[in-house]
Amino acid sequence: MSPEHENGEGHVDGFDDSETLSEDDLVTITDDSGVEYLCVILEVIEYSGSEYVMLSPKDQLEDEDAEEIDRFLFRYELTGDGTPTFSYIEDDEVFDAILEIFDALL
Repeated sequence: MSPEHENGEGHVDGFDDSETLSEDDLVTITDDSGVEYLCVILEVIEYSGSEYVMLSPKDQLEDEDAEEIDRFLFRYELTGDGTPTFSYIEDDEVFDAILEIFDALL
C-alpha cells in the first residue's frame, strides 16, 4: 500500500445492514502482503472525470462490537468485460479531496 496514506485511514460510524448485499456490492482486494479482504462497496463517486470507490471489510461491518471500521479508497474503473479494477490514488491532493467528499457523505 502507499507509504503516504495507506488508503485505509479513518472509520465509518455505522453501517445500515437492513439491505441485503448482492454479489455486485462485494469485491475481494489483496494487499501488498498477499492478505485478501472481502469488502463491501460503500460508495462510488466521480471526481475530475474519474470514479473513486470507498470499500470496507465486510466482517468489520458485520461486527457489532467493532469500534472502528477500516475504509479503503481507490480509483475505480470497469474493464471492457465489466470487471471492476482498483488502483491507488497516487496524488495526495486528489486523495485528500476524495476523502473529504466521502466523509461528507457518511
